Amino acid sequence: MIRALDPEAAYWAALASYASRSARVTTVNDMYRQLEALGDAPRRSASAPCSATTSPTDEHEPRQPRRQCRRLRAKHGAAGGRIQVRVGIEWLPLASRELLRGARELADELGTGIHIHLNESLSEVEIAKKMFGRRPTEVAYEEGILAPTASPPLRLALRHRDRADAGDRDADLPQPLLERQARQRVARLPEMLAAGLNIGLGHDAAECNNSRDMFEVMKWASLLHRAVRVDASLQQASDVVRMATRNGAAALGHETGELVAGRKADVILVETNSTMFTPLMPESVDHVYSHLVFAANGSCVDTTICDGKVLMRAGGSSPSMRTR
Repeated sequence: MIRALDPEAAYWAALASYASRSARVTTVNDMYRQLEALGDAPRRSASAPCSATTSPTDEHEPRQPRRQCRRLRAKHGAAGGRIQVRVGIEWLPLASRELLRGARELADELGTGIHIHLNESLSEVEIAKKMFGRRPTEVAYEEGILAPTASPPLRLALRHRDRADAGDRDADLPQPLLERQARQRVARLPEMLAAGLNIGLGHDAAECNNSRDMFEVMKWASLLHRAVRVDASLQQASDVVRMATRNGAAALGHETGELVAGRKADVILVETNSTMFTPLMPESVDHVYSHLVFAANGSCVDTTICDGKVLMRAGGSSPSMRTR
């Protein structure tokens, strides 16, 4: 079904996702097929996506990374720089060692980053062991996807912390991006944070997370680990908000995520005069963070601003939003 996806269907699916009122975000990191169509959608939506093209092996679709140069060059930097393209590896079992090496070479040549789904499920680990004789992180490391020379915008960090996943290597890389979905098992988030990894949050695709609400993601990012570890001190609200804002921006190499002079004005305004923020002690920053993580949802977003431009006001669509 994915291979049969045509540009028109991909365009409307992307536009529906990017402009979703439930999203209330300024940036989307999207990995899917039909890159040209994905690149057209954000011109008419309330988001600034960072799209990643996929590169399956010939068995699944006859395209190698080198053949995607034209697509990458055509869309990278479009829409006033709002669209950025990475080389994407959709799923390790759909790749080969040759493809991984080609992706690394292409990313270096184009000066862009790599977006890869890695250790996404227990089944992926078992498939990788049968295909490559190695775990997914080991294969990616050996073929340069996780090399210390990885492009700065999207470097993924590994540490000596987990010999079962990374063997005996100490591959501590700076400026990491780690995208994980709690699918079949819970990520070792406390250990990752202790190791110095930059952890961002995401909700994955609509079929994996029906609400696509980043506020719900923040809540789960805290409660899930507290429940599994039986430790209510884990993932404090302020730390989780940082993951959803500053850390995500750092992982993508964007000058956003903080209200700091010189950074792009990517901002959401939250309406606190509501039941979900009652009672509220506005003088207590910790109390505000607690409401944002544990009580709020996407409906509390009143205004969305992207690079200084108001895209949504008073909880509704801006008149500037148009479809083709």
